[in-house]
Amino acid sequence: MFHRLLLSLVLLLALARPAAAYFPFDDDAGVAPSNLGQNPFLWGVALSGYQNDGSVPSMDWYALEHSGKLRETSANGPDFRGHMDADLDLAKSLGLTAFRTSIEWARIEPQQGQIDADEVAYVHRLLQGIRKRGMTPIVTLHHFATPQWAIADRGDGLMGWESARTTEAYLKYVEFVAKEYGKEIDYYITFNEPSTLIGGAYLLGWTVPYKMGPMATARAVLNVLTGHLGAYERLHALDPGCMVTLAEYNSFFPVANTGFYYLPNQIAGLLMEKEPGWDGKPRVKAMDFIALHYYGTVDAGALQFPVQPYNWGVSTSHFHEILKAYHETFHLPILVAENGFATKNGSAREDGWTRESYMVAHIQEIMRARADGIPIIGYLYWTLTDNFEWGSYEPRFGLWSVDCSKGDLTRRETPAAAVYREIIKQHGVTAELAKRYPPPDTLTGAR
Repeated sequence: MFHRLLLSLVLLLALARPAAAYFPFDDDAGVAPSNLGQNPFLWGVALSGYQNDGSVPSMDWYALEHSGKLRETSANGPDFRGHMDADLDLAKSLGLTAFRTSIEWARIEPQQGQIDADEVAYVHRLLQGIRKRGMTPIVTLHHFATPQWAIADRGDGLMGWESARTTEAYLKYVEFVAKEYGKEIDYYITFNEPSTLIGGAYLLGWTVPYKMGPMATARAVLNVLTGHLGAYERLHALDPGCMVTLAEYNSFFPVANTGFYYLPNQIAGLLMEKEPGWDGKPRVKAMDFIALHYYGTVDAGALQFPVQPYNWGVSTSHFHEILKAYHETFHLPILVAENGFATKNGSAREDGWTRESYMVAHIQEIMRARADGIPIIGYLYWTLTDNFEWGSYEPRFGLWSVDCSKGDLTRRETPAAAVYREIIKQHGVTAELAKRYPPPDTLTGAR
């Protein structure tokens, strides 16, 4: 996750498509007497390769890191690949049944058409390690990072996702992944937050290739959506039983003492139309489930890059309304693919929320939604260990703390890990756990 705030909102306006993006909310805090024990509910964590292993010269974010635009460089991150077995053991110790990670295109194919055999073998070890520990891999095929060679201007002024050539190259990479790893992967996420990817790089010019303009944005929207559609078709052709989607960020934006939700129904709607599709070609739906990201509320003061997620607000009632809205719009199973709580270098937050109370409150809302008939199939906490948050190590989300800025890669368990472990064991939030970790009394409109 990173600066998905204004980006998502601006892209929503740029797409200029009617959709249910505004929703009322109520503050009913009642939690239904339900649990999350029904098989096969997916309890997991989410992470990305770049944020946990750092950049390499073949990656576009390597160029951004060395441009002087970021507070810090990633180096090797918390070095997940160097601690892979130990970190997967930490995940197993929570009782997890799912583990979301990403395959990094720039590491698999550092030069166009050249496959890195060592990286291919590493991904096999990773997927096998996840499965060996009783967890289902959920694999993101593109988590913001793109190969440098796919970003480069090839003489026509079009860079990265502005060019259909990037989509063609991406689909070849997708086919390679499906053929190489298909027996080891059940769930695919084709793109992580395309509205953020496109908005940051092609509308606001914050990230590589630093474009700013509606035409660049429109071309990137077309090519990323074409990439998703092509990936969906290819993945199902090679493995008809797999589950494929894309993941999007959702939030509540307070404006002038009122507020509105951002639901990226524009992008999702483009993928769910009946014949003919958005490009005039007939097709069936191109999402098997919804992968939803939710962190909290965002006001104008938090809209900056690099992002400062420890300044985001918390509102679980809005989370429930977003779950409800997605269900009523798409009628698909919903995976909460990211939900997490950030502190600033591990310091206590001024709003009084803790990671433990945040987790308890949001999982209570999932229980409430499930009791209301909303088909939520899993919850992935962001993230296992502190990592590189798209420009800085200052935001801390991890269930295990890692002081990457100081080069201390020791994993230190936070209290939230024990709470998550108990929630999983009890198949949900018990009354005792809710009493132990209530929302802070000082926060108005928290639930």
